[in-house]
Amino acid sequence: EQYFTVFAGSSVEDVSYAKLFWSSASLNPPLESRLVSGDTRQRLRTAGGPQARESAHAGPGPGGCEEFLHEAYLQQKAEEKQRYLEKAKKREELLALLQKQRADRIRKEKISQPYRPK
Repeated sequence: EQYFTVFAGSSVEDVSYAKLFWSSASLNPPLESRLVSGDTRQRLRTAGGPQARESAHAGPGPGGCEEFLHEAYLQQKAEEKQRYLEKAKKREELLALLQKQRADRIRKEKISQPYRPK
């Protein structure tokens, strides 16, 4: 035994169960529980010659990248325009609220004007 464990005051049966438990707890998981199989079909392909590398770096095709970037740019501009429109709407709502509060304040001052001391 590599590691010593003392089971003082325990029955022989309890000691055997404990040893069995701790020996099984330190075992490696079974092969069925491995996440990746050792099968050759799951292995990565080997690198090809220089022709394969050049074609891999060529990209999606002529103009494909530019078209994608243009679409992303247009989408970004549309989102930015939407944000500005929302800000303008909030500003208009705030100005309308302030105008209403001002009108209410002026109306109340006109009502109380005859009763003010001069």
